[in-house]
Amino acid sequence: MASSSLRAAGLPATGYYAPDYKLIVENQEIDPESKGDVLELKVTMDLENLTHFDLTVNNWDDKRLTFKYSDTTTFDLSVGGGLNQEYFTNTPNQTSGEILLSEVLTHKFSKAVTFNEGMFFYPNLTDTGEFRYNFTMGLNTVLTKVLSWQITFANIYLSNPPPGTKTSDGVLTTGLSITWGKPL
Repeated sequence: MASSSLRAAGLPATGYYAPDYKLIVENQEIDPESKGDVLELKVTMDLENLTHFDLTVNNWDDKRLTFKYSDTTTFDLSVGGGLNQEYFTNTPNQTSGEILLSEVLTHKFSKAVTFNEGMFFYPNLTDTGEFRYNFTMGLNTVLTKVLSWQITFANIYLSNPPPGTKTSDGVLTTGLSITWGKPL
């Protein structure tokens, strides 16, 4: 598409489009100039967790020599609702309304090492008394500007699994992650 066609369509002449957004930290809107501090935006969508995103920003102010948005530890509480659909082999699928109660803790031990932990509790509204939860904790270590190593433990619990299925499952994962778009 030619740049004049892009402008006529209301898109930037560069040939790409990024949605507009606001940064809100601790219920305060951050100056729009801070959009340049966004380093990475990661969207996660899977069957076991609600769709969410992680936003990584440059948190250091070179002029004031202090943190811009937060210190090294964050603790967040959340409440929400949703629809859960569970698919099992050889049994009927389960669909139910749920409440979401969660807490997420992140602590940065150094520029290179970050600990994260999260507990997500889902009381079932359709079949009262039943619930599920997801617990995760892990460490992420930055090895270079573009390479990191991570180790994560997760425990997933379902109070009403199909007959013959365990109520709880533990997962231990480790791996390397690559951050694209950063200069070496």
